[in-house]
Amino acid sequence: MSNNNSESKYTTLILGAGASQHLGYPLGRDLVKKIYKLKNKTIECQWSKDELDTFFNHLREYEPDSIDEFLERQQNRKMTSQVNIGKFLISYVLKDNESKEKLFHDSGWYKKLRDYLMDGDGNFKNPRKPLAVITFNYDRSLEAYLHRRYYKRCEHKGISWEDSW
Repeated sequence: MSNNNSESKYTTLILGAGASQHLGYPLGRDLVKKIYKLKNKTIECQWSKDELDTFFNHLREYEPDSIDEFLERQQNRKMTSQVNIGKFLISYVLKDNESKEKLFHDSGWYKKLRDYLMDGDGNFKNPRKPLAVITFNYDRSLEAYLHRRYYKRCEHKGISWEDSW
């Protein structure tokens, strides 16, 4: 990525499955299993029990290795409601992993990235190429981690939580 100026090329990270596994986020088949375990739970949502049952039946019958594989199949079959249910259930499952305790207890490679980007005082190191992140993950852990670290650096300068985002 660049604007035809080699000095302004980005450092680009491409994140996929496993990028946030160190925080307990499930991979492929484990995410499918966690979603399927919701079958017998009462979930407050906009879909009827029959629509949810249809989703879970299709998921069980197809036995995908990843939820992406299943949702792509449903999309190709023009089953938009089933795709939307799947996206909702992904969020429903992953929200259990979104905790500050987990994020800052074992930040794994996120800390290494922070150390690469910032000095010990929380200032960005110079010169650094702009950072671009392309992620295929559903979670927001990297964004939350970097935001929290940046906000801590900005807080004493009177920059609000919202502005640091």
